[in-house]
Amino acid sequence: SILRYPQKFTKEKRDVELKGEAYFEVTKNPHQPFIVKSEAMTIEVLGTKFNFNTKHTTNNYEELSLLKGIVQVHGNNDKSRITITPGQKIILNKRTQQFTIQRVNARMESLWHESTIQFKRSNIQEIATILEHLYNKHIIIGSNINRNMTYSGEMRRYEQIDSVLKALCYSMPIYCKVKGIYI
Repeated sequence: SILRYPQKFTKEKRDVELKGEAYFEVTKNPHQPFIVKSEAMTIEVLGTKFNFNTKHTTNNYEELSLLKGIVQVHGNNDKSRITITPGQKIILNKRTQQFTIQRVNARMESLWHESTIQFKRSNIQEIATILEHLYNKHIIIGSNINRNMTYSGEMRRYEQIDSVLKALCYSMPIYCKVKGIYI
């Protein structure tokens, strides 16, 4: 990721530019709003926690997930503003300039910056989705796995997904197979 910022912010605003993915915790200052600009959208915040991802260049999407506070978002080619609240994700299609808003577990969307993986009453599909996001891998869940059971816990985030899967196999009634090799 590339984050560009001035040596010193102006008195009127705090401007930064992002290319990639970053997690922000912004101190509230109504007299000096914090503004994050990317290729396709601009986010204005007064004090909040959010994850901003511009890395979806192959899919031509940018995403913002809000954990705390309120943000206003607008596309750089459009002057309309959209306000989102905690637990929402806004997705901008850079080709069509269309916004989509979804309800998400915003904390899970921003787990990549932490050294732990946490699950709270999560079913196997939710766990797989989190691991797919963190490790950029595709996970297939077998038809014999109980998708209604939920799991809670915290585990260390390892460099490789194999280590995470081994730890899950010890604590859940599952087995894992990676490219033909059982774990």
